[in-house]
This record gives sequence, structure tokens and C-alpha cells, in this order.
Amino acid sequence: MRNSCSSAPVSCLPRPTRSVTGLVFAASLLAASSLAGCSGDSDVERGAHRFFDDVGHGVLGHQSSSEQVVVPVSGVVNVEVHNFAGDVFVRGDRSDRAADALVIFDRRGVHGGPRDVESEQSLPDIHWDTELVPAAAPDQAPTLKITSRTEHAEPWFQRLEIEVLVAQLGRVDVITKRGRVQVSNNQGPVDLTTSKGDVRVITTWPQKRDSVIITSEGDIDFRVRGESGFVLDAETVGGLVKTRCDAGRWTAVDARNDHDSMFATLNGGDGRVVLRTTDGNIRVAVVGDPHSVGSFPIAP
Repeated sequence: MRNSCSSAPVSCLPRPTRSVTGLVFAASLLAASSLAGCSGDSDVERGAHRFFDDVGHGVLGHQSSSEQVVVPVSGVVNVEVHNFAGDVFVRGDRSDRAADALVIFDRRGVHGGPRDVESEQSLPDIHWDTELVPAAAPDQAPTLKITSRTEHAEPWFQRLEIEVLVAQLGRVDVITKRGRVQVSNNQGPVDLTTSKGDVRVITTWPQKRDSVIITSEGDIDFRVRGESGFVLDAETVGGLVKTRCDAGRWTAVDARNDHDSMFATLNGGDGRVVLRTTDGNIRVAVVGDPHSVGSFPIAP
């Protein structure tokens, strides 16, 4: 599906173009207080983050428009996102999505300054497609594929924020740039690549298969339960690697281990978790409740 509602199984809910101006200080305080009390992945946190993002974009004169797509699907679903630029959020364990997946697209023009009119006029140049690929075998899951592109003459002034909400999240593959990537409550492994953005994976489902997370100029947070089992291969250039293991059996005796690298084994697992960044920190936590973390962690 390409920016339309012509496909019968998929429904779109457009939202108007908006520019954030005239912000109320009391609303800022309310959002800040809500954010301070959240647990790392919640609707309150996402709402607060959206609010502060809109504040920043509004001050800079950015323009945006949103649309929602509903894709009928039940059971476990894999998600693949190939975004030309911008943030990507994929969230599982959503009880309100038992019969479908909700995809929220937020186009942004970030020309800034006196070019706010150009930003708004550029929004229709951003296009996306969604496709639900059926499972290849009875024991496999269908895959929701999302791709985006821009036809704008100055693509570096555009972003597309994508958020995907599903009831049961399987494998997650994301490619983007100039954007954050956040994945929560994935049952399967992840393969995430971005640049100039933080990456965060928080899941209560045991992780035992190969996963890869790569970014630059951004931090990586990887938080799982102690029932997981894998070989950790984490390295950063220009940052620190910090680990915390409150659950499970952690073996970290590799001679290469240093302030900017960690090679360890959790519970004797053989799946490989590769984490790479530059000019950013890597935090790995193996804990009883991975979601017991604030929005801006400085330690695992």
C-alpha cells in the first residue's frame, strides 16, 4: 500500500498537517512530571516524548503531518522497516491490537528557520508502502514490511517517524538513518541499523538467537531477562561499555574486555548478540524486570 486507502484489508486514518507554536508552560511541566515517573516503555512515556519532540520541532519551524494504517493480523507477526530517515518505534505486547497492527506515519519537513512554508510543501514528497507477507510455513509468522522514500530535491531536510504497535511481536529488522530506534517486548531476535541516533531494546521475552545492533553517534541500551542465553560481542569507539547482570549466569573472562569492549557468555548460550557504535555508550542489563528503567538511563 502506498500512501492511500485503496487496499481493502488496510484502513488509513489521516491527520492534519501541524506546526507547533504557542506552547503552554503548564503543559510542559505536566509532561515532564509524567515522564519522570514512567518505567521505560509506556504510553505515558511515548506521549511525553512526542510532546517534547513537537516542542523542539515547533521552535525550529519544522512541519509535520500524520497518518495511521490498520493492518488486520493476529498472532505473532514479524516486522521489517526500511526507512529513508527518521525515528522507528516497534512495540509488542499490546493487548489493544489483538486483531490488527497499527502503523503511525509522521512525515516531517525540517528545513527550519524562514523555510517553514517549504517544509510544509515538501511533505507530500514523502511516500511509504506497507505489505503483509504471509507466513512461508505453518510454524512461521507473517511479516509486516514497511518501506519509505522521498522524492524531494533536498532529502536531507526530511524525516519519516514510524511507529508500529502489535499484540505479539516476533523478529524485528530495521534500517534507517538520522533517527532513534526503539524495540520493546520482541519475542524474536533483532537486526537494527541506524546512524546519529540511540538504539534501545527492552524485552521480557528470553533472547537466545543471533541479534545485531549497529549505530553511530548514539548509545545502545539492551535490556533482557535472566532466562536469556547468548554470547555478547559489544564494542564502541569513543564511548564506554557498561554491563549489569542481576539474573542468569554471566561469564566474562575474555582478555579483550576493557572499558570500550565486552565479550561474555550468558547462561552458556550460543546465539550471538553483536552491538556496535561510535561516539556513544553501550549498556547491557540482564535483570528481573527489564522495564524498570527510566527514560534517560545513564547506567545499565
